Amino acid sequence: MNKILLFLCVLLFATLGCVEIPEPFSKIPPGLWKGTLVLEDDPLTNRNDLELPFNFEVNYGENDAILITIINAEERIVIEEVKFTHNRRTGRDSIFIDFPLFDTHIAAEFKENIIQGAWHVHYRDNYSIPFIAYHGNHNRFEMLDDANHDLSGEWNVRMEIETETEYPALGDFKQEGNKLTGTFLTETGDYRYLEGVVSGNELFLSCFDGSHAFYFDGEVLNSGSILGRFYSGVHYKTNWTGVKDGNNDMSNAYEFSKLKRNKDPVSFSFPNTEGLQVSLSDEKYRDKPKIIKLMGTWCPNCMDETNFLLDYLKNNPDKQIDIIAIAFERYRDPQKALQMVEQYKTKKQIPYEVLYGGYYDKAEATETFKILEKIQSYPTLIFLNSKNEVQKIYTGFAGPATKEYQNFKVDFDRIVTELLNEV
Repeated sequence: MNKILLFLCVLLFATLGCVEIPEPFSKIPPGLWKGTLVLEDDPLTNRNDLELPFNFEVNYGENDAILITIINAEERIVIEEVKFTHNRRTGRDSIFIDFPLFDTHIAAEFKENIIQGAWHVHYRDNYSIPFIAYHGNHNRFEMLDDANHDLSGEWNVRMEIETETEYPALGDFKQEGNKLTGTFLTETGDYRYLEGVVSGNELFLSCFDGSHAFYFDGEVLNSGSILGRFYSGVHYKTNWTGVKDGNNDMSNAYEFSKLKRNKDPVSFSFPNTEGLQVSLSDEKYRDKPKIIKLMGTWCPNCMDETNFLLDYLKNNPDKQIDIIAIAFERYRDPQKALQMVEQYKTKKQIPYEVLYGGYYDKAEATETFKILEKIQSYPTLIFLNSKNEVQKIYTGFAGPATKEYQNFKVDFDRIVTELLNEV
């Protein structure tokens, strides 16, 4: 009996020695990660560096493809353009995360549950921000203290305070315990989905979506007002202040942009992605109401508006209104710019024309698109009747992160219905 047991034990160990136990993941660990972009060395903070944190989740799809989902409050952005490689010579694993619509990418190395590298912006010269991410860290910001204030509600905000370019904004926040979400709405658009915390008398908010890298902080003063800083990547920073009174002097989105000549019908001609000139005098658009959309493929607010338009066309097949988008791009080279426009149109599966208008500088674009006194914002919607006369101009975009989004949807449907009923 003992010999039989000994034989079975030897056989069992021999069998186990031939079995290769698979690793729980083939590339990088699935689950939640905390990423940070290092904005600058700041001696005023308790840390050596000022960091912009954000969260993302790693999952695996078909054929072991890596899917990365960026998390900003309620928003989920799925990134499928992820490449993982192993360099046998160096023994290092590399990861490449591409944001093709925004012309940026993250290139990094992976080792021991840490991804480290940089976020690169192609359309800016020598522009990159150090990036590091840790697996299993769920906290966007570290909370040092309980919240001393409930910041929920609307705040009258001034950006770029004490400068010649100071401008108004509306802060709209929702707080649950320490957790803070919300956004800032300006006359030219909103800052999309911000997420962060309130710790003691301080607030911290951030957003990263492949294009925007926004960081806000602030301190609640004894007066009840907030004084804070705002960073957009490493190229822009300013101060802001907010008072919780709900009053605001922002211009109405339908009154902000002005026409050069109020009664003249609109006319223009720009090339499409196939190089063909498209004009409002084309037979396709003759005697029809239409919407002109000024945009840039690099602009997340423009993408939010594009998503809205695509949903509207899909959900309202009875309201056949023509849309023409005109893209003003960050590349001066027309071929490169047209490449970005074509890629955008293809990836978003846009059924209407997306034309190339020129360089994105607003002063230059105004000279090219001679209809407005000044192009104030990307995006801008121009509503035309069947005679190509301007009926409404909507500047900026109050996107789905704002309370105004629902009002915009109602207004948009009403304006479209009125245009179509006039025909």
